[in-house]
Amino acid sequence: MKLGRNDPCHCGSGKKFKRCSMSSVSKQHAQVFDDAEAMLAMNPKLSLDELNAALQHKAQDHNNQPHLDF
Repeated sequence: MKLGRNDPCHCGSGKKFKRCSMSSVSKQHAQVFDDAEAMLAMNPKLSLDELNAALQHKAQDHNNQPHLDF
């Protein structure tokens, strides 16, 4: 089920989704694009498969970090 902008956030904060998680999600998406751009700048001959593998590895590392909010 897709959350609307005015629905309560799924994190349980009681805030509207647009006031709670939306900016966080947008920042995460921007970070992925920045990471991809930086990887390509450091190695312009990087293939799409290699870039995808590097980004997946980076995402795994990020997901394995402890959350400071808990």
